Amino acid sequence: MKKNYIFDEELAILDIDVKDANEAISILGNLLVKNDFVTDTFISAVIDREKILPTGLQLKLFGAAIPHTFKEHVKQNSIAVGFLDKPVLFRNMGNSNETIPVKLIILMAIKDVDDQVDMLSRIVGLLKSEHNQEQLLLTKKPADIVSIFNTDAEFA
Repeated sequence: MKKNYIFDEELAILDIDVKDANEAISILGNLLVKNDFVTDTFISAVIDREKILPTGLQLKLFGAAIPHTFKEHVKQNSIAVGFLDKPVLFRNMGNSNETIPVKLIILMAIKDVDDQVDMLSRIVGLLKSEHNQEQLLLTKKPADIVSIFNTDAEFA
């Protein structure tokens, strides 16, 4: 997938203070709604999908989640990323009976199913790198997150 999605500093937030996964999804989803990249039904659709198909992923240095939903809720391919002040629990992508304390949430809004699978693969590839994990933990501003994503070969 060529870079046919929007991800910039306005779609990245650091030190989000939330009580649970749904609140985190809502905060990031509202960035996409505000920019008219998704429909008003996007946030509830992501939360509903997360109940059925969890997206938590345990990395070496922290937990991450990559929530997303179906194309009918997406107007423009885009990604919102948030680093949480304190982890919240997401169910494990590989075993829905387990939970993972998640610090990083990458909220995908991708219209085409094939592009969605490709983007998910690229994100997982980026996150598997311990170097990228370390860099993400050191971020001080949204531009740092954008830079890490945009310079990684797996993601670009």
